[in-house]
Amino acid sequence: ARSADAVFASLTGSRVDGLILHTEVGDPLTARLAATTLPSIAVFDAPPGVPFVAGADADGMHELLRHLYERGHRRIAFVAPPLHLPSVARRLAVYESLCAAWGLAQ
Repeated sequence: ARSADAVFASLTGSRVDGLILHTEVGDPLTARLAATTLPSIAVFDAPPGVPFVAGADADGMHELLRHLYERGHRRIAFVAPPLHLPSVARRLAVYESLCAAWGLAQ
């Protein structure tokens, strides 16, 4: 695995024109990137100092699950990354709630 310093050097060493981030709030690399002139934007979760765009996590997950359920799917898995991401937590809460309401195994 590459060190955080090596990743930072690779990203800021003029090899990248812009960056889209989807990482944990509090990731030290995010703070370092925010202090550079490299254009960066975060998606779904808002790290300090970096502009971000957010999706409709809960509503989107509800629509996705409803779509699958209405088409007869009853064994629906939720696979999440090992990171703690608030956007994933919001989607998981909807998944668990609807599975319980619809009597689906999780």
